[in-house]
Amino acid sequence: MSHARAWYRVERRQSVIQPRQIAAWWKAVQSLRNDAHRDYFIITLLLTGLRKEEARTLQWADVDFQARTLTVHGTKNHSSHTLPMGPYLASMLNTRERLGDTVFTSTYGQIGNLRYSLENIARNSGVTFMAHDLRRTFATLAESLDIPAYALKRLMNHKTQGDVTGGYLVITTERLRNPMERIEDFVLKAAKVRESADAVTLPREYGNAV
Repeated sequence: MSHARAWYRVERRQSVIQPRQIAAWWKAVQSLRNDAHRDYFIITLLLTGLRKEEARTLQWADVDFQARTLTVHGTKNHSSHTLPMGPYLASMLNTRERLGDTVFTSTYGQIGNLRYSLENIARNSGVTFMAHDLRRTFATLAESLDIPAYALKRLMNHKTQGDVTGGYLVITTERLRNPMERIEDFVLKAAKVRESADAVTLPREYGNAV
């Protein structure tokens, strides 16, 4: 079958949460009883674009409140990934109760099955999504805000293999602070946590989160 290339091709999901859906989605997330699930969805996935496992295993030892950065290890490309934290993100993390070495541990224990939280959010907001859709939303919002391509690549921790120009660029964590804060600001405005954001519609081909 491999020789004949007859394997069924799994199409990449294209779903994102549209800006107009963020307010209802955010409100539903905030109503979750499990604070670890609540902060996991809002902080690390939508506001950082981290992969779900990178966020789930984030350690307190890798959160630097003085430098306002967080670092994840064991990433998909096998390299540690350090991101600056926006003011809202840093504040939310700083107010979390420390119940273990892992940031997203609550009185319910460490994050496990997200199914019921996902179902609750969908029921209360009308937005059906998967955890990885938040990473895709982060990237798509960044592109719509004209974040430079190489900065976005670095935010997403994508390698620049085969990209000669990218191999010459050294994009520091501080260089990423302004892009991260712009993304955070837009999300918070769309969520009505701050004064309203400019209207942005994500590309039609991404559609609604499904």
